[in-house]
This record gives sequence, C-alpha cells and structure tokens, in this order.
Amino acid sequence: MIGELVHRWLREEGHVVVDCTWSVRFDATFDLVIADVANPRVAGPEIGRRLKGRHLVPVLLLSGRFLRGHGASTQLAEELGVNGVLPKPFTKQQLLAAVRQSLS
Repeated sequence: MIGELVHRWLREEGHVVVDCTWSVRFDATFDLVIADVANPRVAGPEIGRRLKGRHLVPVLLLSGRFLRGHGASTQLAEELGVNGVLPKPFTKQQLLAAVRQSLS
C-alpha cells in the first residue's frame, strides 16, 4: 500500500513513476530511485550497495526502521552511499521534500 500511495503522490506532482525490481540495471534513464528498505522485492539496501560510489542516479530509501530525526537514518544513507533515508510514516509533504532534496 505504501508503494501505491508514493506512486499516486508523485504522479499528482507531475512525476513519471516506473515500478521496477532491484535487478533492473539502473542508469541515467532514471532521475531518482526510491526503494523501501524493508521490501524484499525491491531490496533497498542492495540498490544502495550496487550504486555506491557510481553516482549514476540519486537513491532515496524509505524505512520504517528509524525514527524521524534519529541519526541512524543519516548514518545508513552515508554507509550505503545513497542520498537519503525517509523514515516511515511520512506525509506527502515530507516525501516531496525528500524527493526535491535528492534531485538537487
């Protein structure tokens, strides 16, 4: 359900959303990859590890494992080489702010 909500919110803001699995080769055709850390189909941490240091596309991970404002999410982002971790639950405004920050 989270994925459907994220898709809807992003489409409402004019973004083109493509649903993929982690095995897709991520390259410059994507502006941003958003993955759920806890979703085994997407394998968020694996995406971060695969892209670490390659700087081909920004990665934003969604995670229910960290509290908002807790330093662990920032540490995870740094360890995985991703642009950010957005703790769940989040609002539409928080998602859009994280997307804007990741794209900047």
